[in-house]
Amino acid sequence: MLMLGATKKRGPPKGYIDTLSDKLGRLEIVITRLAKLPNASGILDSIRTQDAITAGIVDSILDKQLHDAVPTSAVNPTQRRRLNSLQSLQLDVKPQIEELEDSSDEVTDSLGQLSIDENSNIRYHGKASGLHLITNNKRHEQGIWNFPAPGIWPASHELKKLTQKEVVRLSGAKQCLPDIQVQDKLIELYFSYVHPVIPIIHKGWFMTNFKAPENDERADELLPTLLLLCVFGVASRYSAVNNPESPALWAAGTLYIERAREIAHLDHPNSRLSSVQAFLLLTYRSVGLGDMKSAWMFLGHSVRMAEDLGLHRDVSHFHPNGKLRLSDVQVEARKRTWHGCVILDTYISSYIGRPTAIRAKDYDTRGCKEDEIEESEAWQPVEAHVTCSRDVCDLSDQDYPFNWAIPQTGHALSCFNQLSKLSALENKILESCYSIKEKTNSEAAQMSLHELHKSVDKWSIDLPRHLKFQASSQRLPPPNVLTLHTAFHCTLILLHRPFVDIPSHYPSHQIMTMAANSITSIVNSLNHRHDFLNKAPSLLIYHVFTAGITHCFNLKYPDIEPVARQNLTKTMEALKAMVITWPAAGRAYDMLTDVYDIQQNQSLDEITDNGPRGIKRMMMESTEQQANMGINFSDVFPCPTEPLLPQVPTRHPGVSTLNNELSDITSEGPFTGSYYMGMQQPTMLPGHNLASSAFYNITPKLWNKLLHFSSFPQTGISLQQMVMFGSNPSQGTLLRAGNFLSEELPIRLAHRCVELNTLPNNLSQMPSIQRVLGWYAHSFDELINFPPPQLSAEVRNQLFAQSNKIGKLPEAKPNLAQLEDEHTPGPVNPIQNNGSKNRRIPIEYRYHAETPNYEWPIEVGEYNENFTRLLEGIKKRHDTVVPTIAQGVLEYKKHRQHIGRGVDTDIQSFLDRFYMSRIGIRFLIGQHIALNSINQPKDYVGIICKSTNVRDVCDEAIDNARFIAEDHYALFKPPQVQLICPEDLTISYVPGHLNHIVFEIIKNSLRAVIERFGVDAEDQMPPIKVIVAAGNEDITIKISDEGGGIPRSAIPLIWTYMYTTMEGKGLDPEFEQSGSDYKAPMAGLGYGLPLSRLYARYFGGDLRLISMEGYGTDVYIHLNRLSSSAEPLQ
Repeated sequence: MLMLGATKKRGPPKGYIDTLSDKLGRLEIVITRLAKLPNASGILDSIRTQDAITAGIVDSILDKQLHDAVPTSAVNPTQRRRLNSLQSLQLDVKPQIEELEDSSDEVTDSLGQLSIDENSNIRYHGKASGLHLITNNKRHEQGIWNFPAPGIWPASHELKKLTQKEVVRLSGAKQCLPDIQVQDKLIELYFSYVHPVIPIIHKGWFMTNFKAPENDERADELLPTLLLLCVFGVASRYSAVNNPESPALWAAGTLYIERAREIAHLDHPNSRLSSVQAFLLLTYRSVGLGDMKSAWMFLGHSVRMAEDLGLHRDVSHFHPNGKLRLSDVQVEARKRTWHGCVILDTYISSYIGRPTAIRAKDYDTRGCKEDEIEESEAWQPVEAHVTCSRDVCDLSDQDYPFNWAIPQTGHALSCFNQLSKLSALENKILESCYSIKEKTNSEAAQMSLHELHKSVDKWSIDLPRHLKFQASSQRLPPPNVLTLHTAFHCTLILLHRPFVDIPSHYPSHQIMTMAANSITSIVNSLNHRHDFLNKAPSLLIYHVFTAGITHCFNLKYPDIEPVARQNLTKTMEALKAMVITWPAAGRAYDMLTDVYDIQQNQSLDEITDNGPRGIKRMMMESTEQQANMGINFSDVFPCPTEPLLPQVPTRHPGVSTLNNELSDITSEGPFTGSYYMGMQQPTMLPGHNLASSAFYNITPKLWNKLLHFSSFPQTGISLQQMVMFGSNPSQGTLLRAGNFLSEELPIRLAHRCVELNTLPNNLSQMPSIQRVLGWYAHSFDELINFPPPQLSAEVRNQLFAQSNKIGKLPEAKPNLAQLEDEHTPGPVNPIQNNGSKNRRIPIEYRYHAETPNYEWPIEVGEYNENFTRLLEGIKKRHDTVVPTIAQGVLEYKKHRQHIGRGVDTDIQSFLDRFYMSRIGIRFLIGQHIALNSINQPKDYVGIICKSTNVRDVCDEAIDNARFIAEDHYALFKPPQVQLICPEDLTISYVPGHLNHIVFEIIKNSLRAVIERFGVDAEDQMPPIKVIVAAGNEDITIKISDEGGGIPRSAIPLIWTYMYTTMEGKGLDPEFEQSGSDYKAPMAGLGYGLPLSRLYARYFGGDLRLISMEGYGTDVYIHLNRLSSSAEPLQ
């Protein structure tokens, strides 16, 4: 079943041959499709002239005439062996044909779809135009259309087109240009404060042409005056202010913009790359001035002109010959300009609430190259030394002081790429959540929320390390990086704001509030630590305004109103600091001030809404309130719950991050004080490590609750109690069970949280361990904050009519999760009467309690439904706990430079306890969810099948294991598995547990046999035998293979975690981004056997192994007949 030694390898090294074959296959397809074009001869002749080898390849392909066939090089070597033995070549190769043809479509896509005008400007025409179907036209040459402007084609003597030089002369732009010294300072300001945020201009190209001789007749073609004026107009906003105290709108740079608009008006029929860039700068400036009408129009011009030039298409698809050959600088300028359109389009559409003009599916432009000089340039604020008014800029020694003297790497291009990706996600959010016909209260909207949240989450995880922001750092990153992070938090607000008042799996109000707090914290740092907001990007305004709107929204909730008011004040201070440079901030300030004043004058007595559930843990109801509710659960259900102080979540509960590297998390631990919604940063508990979780921040108050609950032992539940529910339990019975779980599950989760935080040898500090700790703490917090049902006195009496027969719990119960001998051989549940720790638990516990026949009110059903939905969310959150813990142990071994297989004894003991507890928690949750389902299968009570057919379960496990082996080893026929089992043999069991155990053992046996005999000996592989026998106490399943066996010295190791005979394996590198869709590998984690034994022992069974080295292995699975067992489970 398991074997030692290196895995056999066949064939050439991976990479070299496959890559070469793949390229040849793609080349064949491309040449074949080119040959079908009407003008193919000219194109192919130009390719042949490159060199003799290329000409030979082209001629060879054409000679073979592979128009309808697939090149053999397109099939990978592993598949070729299988395909040769089958008669299904066409079926298996068809997907590869489609893939290669799709890639060739990208290369030939632009043929017949590009044109040039009389000025050699490129124009793009999509396939909807139909031009690609009539390329046998005199105006089409070498794949390019020739479309001059009207007046030239068709010719006209009455239409005269202005040249760029004439346009500039008529606009009077040259007369308003400042002295060359002032121009130098304005350009320096532009590349210091504007360019790092939207680097749409290639700096090297701009500076080279700016310094070109003035008498050059082509000066306006090299560096268009329109673009230069827009640069000056935006940069003027960062010059020194003559009277910073004046309340009047500062009109610096207005004359430059007026002349630029005049040029744009005279030259509007012509699409030029520089014109698109100019319109984007006009948009950027208009946003800052609050002129959103002009910004909307400028952006519309930009996008239409950019699409006219084909900026939305990947230039690598364009024809490589003739006058359309683009330089590297031109290619980069095109990409930057288009992504600038994407960013500003999403930004403005969000700002004023309108549909976007660009859809993600309509462009394929690649990201900017990040090896340009602008990426590695040091960034540092520069002094203006120039003062601008409406009409003129002059040199000056005056400047507003700032406190930012340390140069930093700007990372302008990588930040720009990430902002474009985030904008594409925000575009999807606007389409899914804010479209007119989209309804946020639908099931489709909930699914969309889930997918979009995962996408935004993945973006934050994939963010390059140099762009991550640690709030505890004494040095803030450059403004472009901070703007990227405010954009991220603003995106979270936009995503979750529509779902604040709608029940969903995400705590949208908490996420929205924390995102707003993060934006406020960032701008507050810019304002007070560096006094820099007067130089801030104009894009920051909407982010800050959105945060302010969120704070205003939270003012109506008394429990968080003081904190919201404090954060709103900081937000308004930040806006006020930006007013001179960007008057739009003043407009936002005035709007928030009106709301602030209204809310301040409103009496708290008029506010009755306590806010959405989860924003705060309310004080426990008073005795009078409980009497009105008709129930006091503490009387009948003794619970470790005590009144909690008002508590506000201090973390994005649903936003997963990795290694505490997101913008609002420090690498050392929890948030800084500014991230605690106005509360003080918690101090470390004495003797306690306050671990910061990548999912959920654990505050001192929450840790106190965890410690309090962990002081109570967990309670065992027998299978007999579970079966007593029957297939159709009443709502009252389910309510009793639900309340038991609402108390029992927090106890179990608290035990695990405390243990996860106190693991030896710094294992608890590993990022993945803290991630799991966050999941458990999050689930604990949700359970203890879940509100009790509001029931009348009559319903309460009916519900607890049988309570006197049950009585209260004994004062001490053994805590099975803390048994010290769980990892020792033998069943986990032998309870011995030799001490308080191992005393037997009375079965007269309150998990199942009979309730009378009664017509339960709708409130009972609603409570059961809501609690079940909560459990479903918790169960899904914990889906990947096992591989995440495995990842944490791998991190621990790497951290300690651990050599060898397996883990230390103390960690082995912890993993046994943890995974056994996880099995119990998921069993309880799954059972309750199933009991609340409408239609339960026959013979099922929850997830327990009273008559589980052992043969059927084994058949299913065998089929699944053989499928995995076939897929992993690319086999046509994996080893046979012979099953000998009575057809009518049944047992009361959880079929999923049994399936998991059998599947893991069969999978290992298949691997051992295949690797012993080799993948080429499919017909010689001996079968694996599965024999099932029924006894009085146990049902035993014996699985025998001839996979070579295991050395006697290695037998003890196979029960340890992380021990595997699969060399070089581990978790998939994409595991962190895959969430619950993670696919289990064939082998390599070393968890299969230990976990299978825990599953068997959970129900009082066992798993044993006997191996004969050189022959094979026998595994015995013992299943305890539990149908009438009153023995408590863990």
